[in-house]
Amino acid sequence: MNRSEVNFYWEKPIDPLKIKEAWEMAFCRKISNELWFKYWDWLFKNNPFSDNVLASYIAVDDEIASFVAFSPIMITYCDIFYNAALGNNGFTNPKYLGMGYYSLIYSALIDQMRNLGYHILFGFDNHNSHYPEVKYLGWKNLGLLTEFSLLSTKIKQKINYNSKYKVIFEELSEDIIKKLSNMEVSKEKFSFQRNYEFLKWRIVANPVNHYFTCNCYFADTLLASAVLKSYQECEIDVMEIFYNNDYFQEYNIILNAIISFILGKGFKKINIWSNLHSNEHLMLEKIGFVECQFSSYLVYYPINMYFNNIDFKDLHYRFIDSDVY
Repeated sequence: MNRSEVNFYWEKPIDPLKIKEAWEMAFCRKISNELWFKYWDWLFKNNPFSDNVLASYIAVDDEIASFVAFSPIMITYCDIFYNAALGNNGFTNPKYLGMGYYSLIYSALIDQMRNLGYHILFGFDNHNSHYPEVKYLGWKNLGLLTEFSLLSTKIKQKINYNSKYKVIFEELSEDIIKKLSNMEVSKEKFSFQRNYEFLKWRIVANPVNHYFTCNCYFADTLLASAVLKSYQECEIDVMEIFYNNDYFQEYNIILNAIISFILGKGFKKINIWSNLHSNEHLMLEKIGFVECQFSSYLVYYPINMYFNNIDFKDLHYRFIDSDVY
C-alpha cells in the first residue's frame, strides 16, 4: 500500500452519499439522504473557520473503505488565537477491517493539517473510539466528562431569586447573537472560541437541534445568558453561559436566578458540563448538582508540540463544544 491511495477531500471530493453508505454499514444505522446532506453541509461546507472539508479517505472499487474528518474550530490560549479542529467522523467499512486503512488515512490527514497551520485537535470519544485512538493513534487524555446534573427534587438549599433581575426565556435572534459574541464565558487561560460567526453557525444554523436562551436582565442590560436545549419539556441541557464582564462579581447570584427561573417553569432536570477545577463547579455543587451518567472522554492530539502538556485545570468547555449535543 502506498501514499497515493490516500485521498484528501479538498483535493478529490467524493459523493457524500458514498460516504453515507459506508457510514451506515460501519455503524449499523440508517439515516435519510435529506438529513445526511443537511448535516454534511452544515458541519463541513458551511463551517465558518474553513472552506476546506478536512477529510481523508481510501476508496476501493468506487466504494469507501475508510474515512476520517475533522471540523475546524478556533481556540484561545493566554489571549492568543490558534487554529484547531474537532474530530467528529471516522470509520472503516466492515468489508475492509484489519487492513490498516484507518491509521493510514488518520496519519496522512494530520500531516496535511500540520502543513495547513493547525495546532491541536480535540475529540469527544465514546467507549468504542477511546481505546484505539489513545492506544494506537497517539491521542492524549484530558478528562472524563459526565453530565453534571441537578434534579428538582434534590436541591440542597433553597435558591433565592433576586427580584431586582428580570429573567426570561427568549428565542435566539440576530440581536442576542451579537450580544453573546461580545460577552465572556470564562476566565480560564484556555477556551474554545465563541465569536459571532461560530455562534451563528453552531446554534442558529444547526439542522438538527433547536436552541433558545434564558436571559437575565437588569433594566435593559443583559447580565447573563444561558443557551439551552430542552427534551420533552422536562429536561434542559445548558450549552453555554455567557456573562457581562462588568457584573462578574455577581455571577453567583445571577446563576442562581437563572436556575431558579428554569426550575420554576417546571423542568425536572438541568444538565451541564462544568470543569471540576472551576469556582463555578463549586457553586453548582453547593446548589445540588452531582455527577450522573458518562458523557464522553475528552482527548487531544498536539500537532504543535507547544500544546503537548495542557493543564486541564485551565480549560473551559461545554456541551456546545461537542457536535453531538
